[in-house]
Amino acid sequence: MGKSVVVVQYGERNALLGEALRARGARVEELCLYEWLLPEDVGPLRALVKDVTGGRVDAVAFTSQVQARHLFQVAAGLGQAPELAAALNNHTVVASIGPTCTAALRRFGVEPQVVPEHPKMGHLIVALAQHQEEHGLRSGRLFATVA
Repeated sequence: MGKSVVVVQYGERNALLGEALRARGARVEELCLYEWLLPEDVGPLRALVKDVTGGRVDAVAFTSQVQARHLFQVAAGLGQAPELAAALNNHTVVASIGPTCTAALRRFGVEPQVVPEHPKMGHLIVALAQHQEEHGLRSGRLFATVA
């Protein structure tokens, strides 16, 4: 007889985990305490896509993989995902908080220029500031995606 397992999901559901446990005979109950969803008002994300693709943003700091996914989801809805990736790679400094976020950006074809040694907010801000000191920014405008 199988074991009972409770899986507490994180931010987004991992269906494969539950399926794998069920395939091994477990009775699985899944709980989702929170879920990462696009905000109801995606207007600010649309504006950010337009600003980045229009060359009006010097830097974008990504602090989670879901921010990259949401930004590209909105860009795809505008038919601008390839243009967004090109702008981020060619005209915008992209800062990523760490390996998970960097992997997500790479899945969208974006290579971050700034990744701190330690995946912490303070380290990200210091690394971005050092990059600015070394390379400068056109206007000094910094944007962080919020989604």
